[in-house]
Amino acid sequence: MRLKITQITLLLLFFAILLGMWYIYPQSSNRTSYKSYRYLSQIRKSGPYIIKRLTNAELDYVPCLLLGNKVDEDAVYLDPNGENIWYLSIDNVKDRESIFYKGPSWIQMDFEGRILQSLPENKQPPSGGIFLKDKLGIKGFDWNDSNGVLRVAYFKRNHFNWNLLNPFQIHDLLDARHKPKCYWNGTAYLRMKMPQGEIDFKVETSNTDDGYKFEAKLFEVPTTFSENQTMIFTLTNTDTSGKDKGIYLIYKK
Repeated sequence: MRLKITQITLLLLFFAILLGMWYIYPQSSNRTSYKSYRYLSQIRKSGPYIIKRLTNAELDYVPCLLLGNKVDEDAVYLDPNGENIWYLSIDNVKDRESIFYKGPSWIQMDFEGRILQSLPENKQPPSGGIFLKDKLGIKGFDWNDSNGVLRVAYFKRNHFNWNLLNPFQIHDLLDARHKPKCYWNGTAYLRMKMPQGEIDFKVETSNTDDGYKFEAKLFEVPTTFSENQTMIFTLTNTDTSGKDKGIYLIYKK
């Protein structure tokens, strides 16, 4: 018996509704293989690597041109002695008229997480250090690349951003400051490939048009300053209210 146009239309509508419900309603549970994942701040050791959270502050990356470098890239500045790093911190500053504004200052931090000094914005760290460049290059990054240094192995959807379905939100698209749309708040389960092993951890974040809301960077400390493999890893824009964001030291014991 042939299906009538009305029946075909209803059948297509039914499948469209099922697909819509699958997309906008949360997943009921985690996959079993990812239940053991923890926040990076909760991991002390993974394989041969020790993980130390230096600070829960978000790193403001150093524009290299500030210290005379010819390439303007975001980086971490390693002190000439190789025993600490410098980064820019944006703090609220109060002027004589009691008006608050944001002013940058240089923060020097050692590999134990201790703040050694803070320089005013008109002073700069000593020259002769090394700019550590990000090894990940997240911009344009393929999060599903199984051969990548850092990839999202699985994303669990928790809460849908229902504001996306609001037709009156279209004015946001005309705003020059418009940010990528966030569709789901959820949990991203990540795998980071190290030279000798892997580190598995999770991040509370949102998926967007460009991938995910959180940002990550990985900097390698030259072997001339470290006997063993040493990395500086940073996490920003996570949704866990400070549970895992910050600066980490990862090194091979």
